[in-house]
Amino acid sequence: MSLRHSFPLLLAAALSASLLGACASRAPQAQPEKIDVAQALAAGDASYARGEYEDALLEYVRAGSARSDDAATLLRIGRTQERLNQSALAADAYLRVLRLQPDHAEASESLGLILLHQGKNEAAAKLLQAAIKRNPKSWRAYNGLGVLADLAGDYAGAAARYAQADALKPEQPEVLNNLGYSRYLAGDYVQAQRYYRRVLAGAPDNAKAWSNLGLLYVRQNQYPQAVAAFSEIMSPAEAHYSAAYVCMLEHRNDDAARLYQQAIALSPSYYEAAYRGLARLRRESAARQGGAP
Repeated sequence: MSLRHSFPLLLAAALSASLLGACASRAPQAQPEKIDVAQALAAGDASYARGEYEDALLEYVRAGSARSDDAATLLRIGRTQERLNQSALAADAYLRVLRLQPDHAEASESLGLILLHQGKNEAAAKLLQAAIKRNPKSWRAYNGLGVLADLAGDYAGAAARYAQADALKPEQPEVLNNLGYSRYLAGDYVQAQRYYRRVLAGAPDNAKAWSNLGLLYVRQNQYPQAVAAFSEIMSPAEAHYSAAYVCMLEHRNDDAARLYQQAIALSPSYYEAAYRGLARLRRESAARQGGAP
């Protein structure tokens, strides 16, 4: 965030929090200045379309201060706060929408996805299922339910949910990445790679796909391919370090040590981080051999 926008953004966040609190409490308060709600919403929509989310939020909050129980305004506030990574405030806005309109599909979907990222899986599942009931074309809700199934180890159920999302939104990178990672978790590395390659065919700079592909190659002991994949999104030294770190987590200590040494050779700046990794490997090796750490 630039310094130029930091104050408007903080102000908008504070105002929107106050607005949501006022909606809930309905406490008596002084009459606000007369606001042209339609004009404020139109200005907010124009700013949102240009990607000027701080300015959009200010306009939406102005509209909301004059019409605090309007679900459409609160929905705009929630969407914009998500764009600004203010997930807690966005969740409050979506919850307020659902109190006004319990059958609102988008608010159910959006709040469910926020709760999923917060690890509140049971509540997330209920909201995402409700979103699909209200809008059977909600690919994001199907995608979220696929993630929940993966987390539960239900890979067949996850595949079914992702397939429904893919049918509704073909070639969506987020869905294809999740399909690939789900197959990776299930041990189907061939199919996992196919999904990652589908992402990269349409979006060659998709960092998540390259990262997932690198992880897949490490799992298969294909280190040159792993380093090449990681190198698409980071420096060669970082790529070697990343591959080494995954090897270390999987207790492939000899391979990890070799990759750490290569990271150091490529960039002395990685010496400290790689040395810490090597030191950890030596301690683990000594412990396994019954020696002093």
